Amino acid sequence: MTAIELKTELYRDIDSINDDNILQKIASYVKKLTQKSYEDKALLYDPESKCFANEETIEAIEESMRGEYAGIVDCSSFDAFKKSLGL
Repeated sequence: MTAIELKTELYRDIDSINDDNILQKIASYVKKLTQKSYEDKALLYDPESKCFANEETIEAIEESMRGEYAGIVDCSSFDAFKKSLGL
């Protein structure tokens, strides 16, 4: 069974619960796990593929956060676009 199928089955099971107290406990538990997950892993983590962003992506994000100017990108054509990026 794939992760998507398991999640779908879990959502169906939770949707069939009619007791609000149990639903509140489940919501509280999920919220706690989600917050813990974000604290334990980098923000550039994709839980579906269990992969982190590559170093080039992280470097580009850090450059943009520092406000470094990357230059002008020519979007008039695809070839001009590639050329302005140095590809």
